[in-house]
Amino acid sequence: MKWGLHLKFWILLTLVLILAVPAIVSVQDGLDRISREVEMTRAVFGDEKTETIVDSAKSVYGTAFVKSGFIADLNKTHFSQADYRKAHALSGALKHFGTVTNSYFGSMVINLYGMMIRLFIVWHWLAFVGPFLIACVVDGYMTRAKKLAEFAYQNPSAFSLAAHVLLWIIFFPVMYLVAPIPVTPLFVPIWALVMALPVAVMLSNSQRIFGS
Repeated sequence: MKWGLHLKFWILLTLVLILAVPAIVSVQDGLDRISREVEMTRAVFGDEKTETIVDSAKSVYGTAFVKSGFIADLNKTHFSQADYRKAHALSGALKHFGTVTNSYFGSMVINLYGMMIRLFIVWHWLAFVGPFLIACVVDGYMTRAKKLAEFAYQNPSAFSLAAHVLLWIIFFPVMYLVAPIPVTPLFVPIWALVMALPVAVMLSNSQRIFGS
């Protein structure tokens, strides 16, 4: 499977999950998840760093969704008490539709805010996992250079397998951002550790290109 096809797949899956999760997770469940994740983050990063993460998420959320008018547009779909009375007079089904609609869009708003918090958790981890991943890349290239210098065997099967595994692992943070259940912020370093092996194997077994 090629990178372009993988990228399209993950983009489509992300959009589907963003639209589907609010339909299966209530507003209260969404609030409980965020509250629990903030406590998990506090246990990992401490109070000061957690407050920074939450405040940054609120700021970006306010700019991207509130000031842009996105939330205002969603509120236009909200059923008021007057709408409920009219819907009840016309049909019980319409009243039920209003309840479902309010719950769906309310859950979507909460979900978007939760995604902002997770984005900043990932951002704060980059200072730690970034150098580690760079070291894995350097190690893979150094191993490759040693193999080339010694005319050692570079396993194309190992390269292909590692590349395919990496194509899946590299997009796991997308699932982290949209997951409807509480996820520990320790997911990010664990993901980096899991990704390290296929990165090193793929690079160390890459074939000579253009005389390299």
